[in-house]
Amino acid sequence: MRFDFLYLQPVYRLFLAACLLLITGFVSAQDGWLPDEYTGIPAIDRSQLIHDEFESIPLYWESLPSYQRETVAHSEWTCQSVSSVTTVRQRSIPIDMSESLEIEALFGLEVKDPSESAGIFLGTDRQGLEYYFWVNARQEFAVVSSNHGRLTPIVPFTYSEHLNKFAYNLLTFRQANNKWFFFLNRHSVATTDLKPIAGKSAGFVFSAGAGIKADFFQLSSFRVSDRLGPRILLTEPDLRGSNQVVFNTSQQKIQGRVSDISGVTSLKINGNPISIINQGEFIASVDLPPGPTEILLEATDKSGNLTQQKFQMIYRPGAPAPTQNEVSGLGYSGKNYLLLIGIDQYRIWNPLHNAVRDCNDLRTVLTTEYQFNNTDVMTLYNTVATRENIQDSLEKLKNMLTSEDNLVIYYAGHGYFDPTADLGFWVPVDARLNKVPDFIRNSTLNDYIKSIKTRHTFLIADACYAGSLFSSTRAVINEGNKSRWAFTSGSIEKVLDGQPGENSPFAKYLINYLHNNPKRNIRADELINAVSPVVQRNTSQTPLGSSLQGVGDEGGVFIFYRK
Repeated sequence: MRFDFLYLQPVYRLFLAACLLLITGFVSAQDGWLPDEYTGIPAIDRSQLIHDEFESIPLYWESLPSYQRETVAHSEWTCQSVSSVTTVRQRSIPIDMSESLEIEALFGLEVKDPSESAGIFLGTDRQGLEYYFWVNARQEFAVVSSNHGRLTPIVPFTYSEHLNKFAYNLLTFRQANNKWFFFLNRHSVATTDLKPIAGKSAGFVFSAGAGIKADFFQLSSFRVSDRLGPRILLTEPDLRGSNQVVFNTSQQKIQGRVSDISGVTSLKINGNPISIINQGEFIASVDLPPGPTEILLEATDKSGNLTQQKFQMIYRPGAPAPTQNEVSGLGYSGKNYLLLIGIDQYRIWNPLHNAVRDCNDLRTVLTTEYQFNNTDVMTLYNTVATRENIQDSLEKLKNMLTSEDNLVIYYAGHGYFDPTADLGFWVPVDARLNKVPDFIRNSTLNDYIKSIKTRHTFLIADACYAGSLFSSTRAVINEGNKSRWAFTSGSIEKVLDGQPGENSPFAKYLINYLHNNPKRNIRADELINAVSPVVQRNTSQTPLGSSLQGVGDEGGVFIFYRK
């Protein structure tokens, strides 16, 4: 689903629209990842033990003391302490506490005095010491131990600009590599040596009189790994959808950016080391002999993972300038098709406000500024976007499109994730609440993407839990090959619908970038890499973008060409 602002108090809506942050990421598996950087743990590395969305009163937590009161409404759990002492609300957790683990919760403080605190209860050690990760309305956080109510600071109360006073905050605690790591709204704020927790419980902690409005609580065990090589983004030469480019002068340059979350140790061009500057940028001059020159880029990360990218630079003295078709990218005869699915007015599910608007605004920018024609646009909005009609439209595209055509699919609506089966779904307009047979499985979408024999298919989904589309691998890009890519507004998490009458945050930054993009063309991976960091600075979401596995991707990428 996309998160509905109208069910939050104004101060929470304002915060969620502007302040939470997310990962800097490019693919669903990440470029490897490290526990001291908030990237969101890839599904392949994570085993989710608890995920509580607070759809009902959490009776499976410890019994409710008489000095607390609680309610559940709109998937939010409000729990208020009326005790004069610090209290803990916890539940048992089936985990070996010696493993790497993560506890994460999204909640807003309910306090009368800014000094009142609440946070995550991390557990108890063999000596009976309890450990807490606190925050308060003064924009301060702390990590403390408690011995029968006597508090000892491990990290004293410290001001953080990443903490918000009277709004939702995402608190993350990780235990890995003999360290504890603490994050506020996806920003690292503290690291300490491991404190060996022996107990098997976790939850929330409240100071006297404090309370929270919690959106979710989850606990996972995980393993730390870096399996993928660095990402290479080539800006010059402009390969224009091919793996070769022709020049009429011999002096040329190779320029781009290389990145890896665990660090790049070396970059080579045809075996020669190249210096990396300014956040991964590189540039090299080449003197081309007449004829084709094979270029091999090789990047290695700190874990020894290798990425290679090959292409040809061809020097032809006196060669003519590129033709207009070459400049515009019309190297093939097919069309660009656009399928827009937007649902605001659900029959049973909570309504959304901006899904149809997002679709129409995207249509406008693509048909007026890029090589999309209105005659090649299909729309399914509100009452028309039934499960049957969505699948019928995909069937129609399967029968209509050719191997020279391209297809962009944009979905804006509710999403659903079943953590027990590790499955994600789209929610059509006619779906019943929590009735999985009424939904459209991600695996079904993948089957359609595989069966539609386009040159390029690019799926964009602005829905909760859309990141469950992805697998965990990525191929090196060769623009001339066929591609099957997806870009989602978040990982396996809730995402924002935005203020009524505006775009969702994801759609806003996607459309703005397409409109303001100064380049003649933009590759799908460049679009993802440009939009994701902007979204992450302004929301709590984790946009993901990557090639899809097992659906016919051959290592290519879709390119948006301007008119």
